[in-house]
Amino acid sequence: MRGRYLPVHRKALKHRVSEYAVRNEDNALKSLPLVVDPRVKEGLRIQSVLGRIRSGHAYINNPIPEATFEEVCDILGKSPGRIKRGRQKLVYGYKRCLDQLLKGNTDCLVDGAGFPIFGVNFLKRYKITDAKSALKGVVLGLHDSSYWRNQTVQHYKTDLTGAKKLEIGYGYEFLIDQRELYKSGGSLHNLEERSHSRGEIERLREKGVIIDKPRNGASIQYIRLKEGLGTCDDASLLTVGKMYGPDALVMGFLMDATDTYEKHITHPVKGGVDEQYAEYVLKKWKKKYKEDLLTPEDIMRVIYLGAKNNSPLIPFSSSHRRFVERPQKKGEEGLCCQSTVENHLKFLNKGSQFPCRLGFEGFPSDYFYNALRQRWKSYEERFKVKI
Repeated sequence: MRGRYLPVHRKALKHRVSEYAVRNEDNALKSLPLVVDPRVKEGLRIQSVLGRIRSGHAYINNPIPEATFEEVCDILGKSPGRIKRGRQKLVYGYKRCLDQLLKGNTDCLVDGAGFPIFGVNFLKRYKITDAKSALKGVVLGLHDSSYWRNQTVQHYKTDLTGAKKLEIGYGYEFLIDQRELYKSGGSLHNLEERSHSRGEIERLREKGVIIDKPRNGASIQYIRLKEGLGTCDDASLLTVGKMYGPDALVMGFLMDATDTYEKHITHPVKGGVDEQYAEYVLKKWKKKYKEDLLTPEDIMRVIYLGAKNNSPLIPFSSSHRRFVERPQKKGEEGLCCQSTVENHLKFLNKGSQFPCRLGFEGFPSDYFYNALRQRWKSYEERFKVKI
């Protein structure tokens, strides 16, 4: 059935994904200036193709939110199982790296074969100077948590001006059976975009849409629990770096990568692998050193300062692909000489940056960095706490 729009078990779906559109998107994305190993690019590119088809960007005239990873792989003649196994291997590689850092056995961010974590090229030469500070970067694995976002709103109540009610949208990554979802008349788009009450979540369980254990046909799916703007990963990442240093920023970046790659792997985890790994590190650290690596206040501060709807407004967020891509220069032709995440490191370490466009929206980097500086300053003045 390769190249015939739908894998066999999805024939009943009403949507149709254009083979022409998928192939054009794939060809366009092949030339992306990503700072990752070629062996990693394929799995990341397919996820980007899927995202653009679902949202209706570029070659697609209309969004197709029900398009699936397997469907895109099928059209491109790729084995979804092979791609998922490769992505799973990358996620496991990061877990092994965390274990080595916890044991104090390494200062490198490479796997046992010397391959950089998630294939990110600049990590080949990166050395961790302080394992404790670096491991605090796992806080980024909790900044998407529905529990911690709700706790943050309850704790701070207003934005940094004190004049506007703080609002942060959130959801949870559930294991679902897509076949049962479509049988019940539901849709992926509805799960992602519409807020669901506890009662609605329970009804999805009763229908067999939400499941507790992985099985054939299961996948991880974000289900929205509260509407509203979420967090800017760029702002959260740099705040982690501001609080704990550049090693923590890099570790937070790898947590964000985990959140990306876990979407299409062979062993999906409800709640998210990133959150699972973060909780794992916190538990192991406390058991070994008899102290908390992070406090609840640390976690909530990162979420608060990263909230898009805080003041000043930061209405964008870079995806992992954007983090590892050399961005467009601001106001001129050409690309920056380094990736977005390396630009963030430069800003953190030296206070300077290459003016560029950030995220899908092409947000001006100078505005972003100035807005973030203002947030940090306002926080310190209002709460009398140095970040």
